[in-house]
Amino acid sequence: MLVKARSLDQAYAKVERLGRAKTLSYRGGPKDIPVRWIFEGVTDLLPLYERLRDGAEIMWTERSPRTLRSLRGLVKTKAKLLQPLR
Repeated sequence: MLVKARSLDQAYAKVERLGRAKTLSYRGGPKDIPVRWIFEGVTDLLPLYERLRDGAEIMWTERSPRTLRSLRGLVKTKAKLLQPLR
């Protein structure tokens, strides 16, 4: 999720608010199966140092399918995400 913010703290708040707003339930697929999206938390928070435009690099990580338990293990606390970058 990409947000425009003046600080990491503001970015965290925006991502958290947007993530919670996307939590919803619906019925999907040809079998009308109940589906529920749940916001579990923020897994990473990275600033962009160059102007966002075609060709700008943004870090990403490809992850294979995981269990809910292992996904929850990737969630970091706000304090951890707001630590100065090293």
